[in-house]
Amino acid sequence: MSAPQQSNLPIKHKRKHPLVCFRCCVWLLPTQKMKVCVIGGGVAGLSAGRQLDSVVFDTGKRSVGGRCSSRLPAETGYAGAVDHAAQFVEASTPTFQAYVDDCVERGVLGRWREYVVGNRDEGIGALPKDLARGVDVEGDVWVPPSRGLRKDRKGKWHVEGRAFDAVIIAHNGKCAERITSKVESPAARILRAKFGARPATSRMTLSSIYSLVFEVDRGAVDCDDPLLRLPKGEKVLAFLGNNGAKLGWDADAGDTAVWTALTTATFGAKNKFPQEALRGTETEARVVDEILKAVPTTSAGKHPLRLRSTPRLQLWGAAVPLNAWTSDANFVWDADARLGIVGDWLRSRDATHPPSSIEAAFLSGHDLATHLLRDPGTSRGLGDGSHFVSPGELPDIVGRR
Repeated sequence: MSAPQQSNLPIKHKRKHPLVCFRCCVWLLPTQKMKVCVIGGGVAGLSAGRQLDSVVFDTGKRSVGGRCSSRLPAETGYAGAVDHAAQFVEASTPTFQAYVDDCVERGVLGRWREYVVGNRDEGIGALPKDLARGVDVEGDVWVPPSRGLRKDRKGKWHVEGRAFDAVIIAHNGKCAERITSKVESPAARILRAKFGARPATSRMTLSSIYSLVFEVDRGAVDCDDPLLRLPKGEKVLAFLGNNGAKLGWDADAGDTAVWTALTTATFGAKNKFPQEALRGTETEARVVDEILKAVPTTSAGKHPLRLRSTPRLQLWGAAVPLNAWTSDANFVWDADARLGIVGDWLRSRDATHPPSSIEAAFLSGHDLATHLLRDPGTSRGLGDGSHFVSPGELPDIVGRR
């Protein structure tokens, strides 16, 4: 596959009017761009940052993308990339469909059967890398909860020794909650989170899931579909994906196949462990064993499956939001504090795209950036009637994951 080409789609929007936050008495003329700090380099943060004069701080050591990332051949030794979280892209809105079509045309993404997937060399991680083009991204940066984010008397935000006019929180979980714990804004309260396998009604609920990438003999896994969503009720596995078949490099893999297994939220909650300390522990060995035993095998396979290389286990501690903050926008913006929030767990009441999806993350960041370029003095996502809802309360069209 040839190298992905650059996009012809516009990224920047011209400002025709001064930007002003009346309460803070901060005037930003067209020649004085609003300098924005984005904390989080996933799809939502990059989608916002690419339209603004911004700096994106990301904890990723290898690359941007968060859950929309891949492991590359240079790291794994496999014949192509492997996706260890998000597996494919779905588009249901004109805005995101236009971007996806453009990515496919340039070779950033590819089409396989009815799916839009990543490319052979970079996997699904090619999408956030494309979003990051031209964006000032500082990787391997962890903004500490204690004074990592602060505001001076003149209303300027300070992060990593740099001053900003506004801040966008583009990640979730306890880190986001702690970073904003002393921020005086109703938006900060929305970031309060809990973990579990069932959604709460009063605060964001996040599930933990395990991802296991493993290499076995070709044909050992009993799965005709290279992308298989397992039936509800399974205790361990939720999804199986054959990376080589999906991304088009299986012919170069010889007599082996490389699969990604994603667990259920219930299994993740039951086996919760500090993800930074997981490697080399008894918990890691036990979780790998339980996942492999849950993989369906053919007559050519045995339990446990015969591994052809060392499996790679990862715990996504804040993997999938189990509920959504529903309001008048796909984002949150407090104009008084100049604090915004983006993520796949934020959605407007009339949204038709799936929750907890790449599309939801993209639209959240895109829509907040558009709002800041047009009407930064107006708060959104904080009005009466804004509340958390579970997937069962959403329309049928968005009830899938």
